[in-house]
Amino acid sequence: WVIQQHILGLDTCHGIPSLAGLNASKLPELPLLTHHVNDSAGLLTAAENNLLDAYLYDYEQKAGSQLAVFIVPTLNGEGIFSQAQRIACKYRLGRKNLGDGVFLLVSQQERKFYLYVMAAVSPLISDEKAQEIGRTILTPAFKSQKYYEGITQTMASVILLIDGHFVAPPRR
Repeated sequence: WVIQQHILGLDTCHGIPSLAGLNASKLPELPLLTHHVNDSAGLLTAAENNLLDAYLYDYEQKAGSQLAVFIVPTLNGEGIFSQAQRIACKYRLGRKNLGDGVFLLVSQQERKFYLYVMAAVSPLISDEKAQEIGRTILTPAFKSQKYYEGITQTMASVILLIDGHFVAPPRR
């Protein structure tokens, strides 16, 4: 599994082709945000998906910060960062006017992942820290085909880094 360079999720939606009208029709469809875990590749079992979804939902209810996982079968020729940035611009994870969201994008066919950190969280999860999480947690688990464990431990690491830093009330 490839570790992609983590670039902070600052509000840079103005440069996205789909938003600027440039070749938007050629970009792959984005995965739907229906739950905290959105596995259109079927990488996780139904039970694993439900457990991880409940874990991320419970954290959002407790702390307010919104975390999500998108697992896609393929990027269809799009770069992992480009698709992650389009997801960030479309769904704007985290609370309004706070931007305390983080999501993990995994592409099964390309064997790539990207940990996207929204602006408010970027001081807590540096480029180096995101790369370290990928290198030490996600990549080894995926190499052993322990997808659920790798994703869950990655999201637990994110929670450890951000927990207690955002005191705004949870979303309603």
